[in-house]
Amino acid sequence: MSSLLDRFCRYVRVETQADEAAATYPSSPGQLVLGKILTDELRALGLRDAEQDAHGIVMATVPATVARPAPTIAWIAHVDTSPETSGKGVRPQVLANYAGGDIVLPGNPAQVIRVADNPELTALKGKTIVTTDGTTLLGADDKSGVAVIMEAAAQLLARPEVPHGPIRILRTIRASASAISPFRLSFVVSTMFHPGCSFSSCTPRSLILSATMTFMSPVVSRGFSRAM
Repeated sequence: MSSLLDRFCRYVRVETQADEAAATYPSSPGQLVLGKILTDELRALGLRDAEQDAHGIVMATVPATVARPAPTIAWIAHVDTSPETSGKGVRPQVLANYAGGDIVLPGNPAQVIRVADNPELTALKGKTIVTTDGTTLLGADDKSGVAVIMEAAAQLLARPEVPHGPIRILRTIRASASAISPFRLSFVVSTMFHPGCSFSSCTPRSLILSATMTFMSPVVSRGFSRAM
């Protein structure tokens, strides 16, 4: 199992389902649990400024490897999962070297990822696909992003010869339930960049790179099926 895939499978097993009725940040305790795991892993990589605040927001910095001035960029992903379907007891199913065809989920054979509904499957023969077992959501939104960012940070730190500017890592919460307040987000983002970078001109976007793995989970939601 690749390091990226191992990270993803570990992260989705931590229950972080959002609670729309909660008035707290984060909306469920599992988000703090996963945040601590990520903080500990970032520190183990050597990022001494890695920290999780009382609201579950995790921040860290991959230092620049160039002496010349370089722009700061941010890699952002959220750890909470959809409140619409259970995220407890997630059992990821890894289909290495996908042979094609419909995918029957072993925990609930009535749940089938069909090529007719997901034509993109035809382009994924020979690739690795990760699914839920059919009894829960998978949590790829956005733990695939979390895993990719963690792996990218690890790879860059292991290759200091790769030139890059400072990279700020941010793990947010409450993206899936009454989203994080604009004030809190603007405050967090403004602390990520140097003073000359305004929130309006430097708003970062999520970076999700997954060229060789696909994360899918059929979830019936408001009458339609979607990947989550």
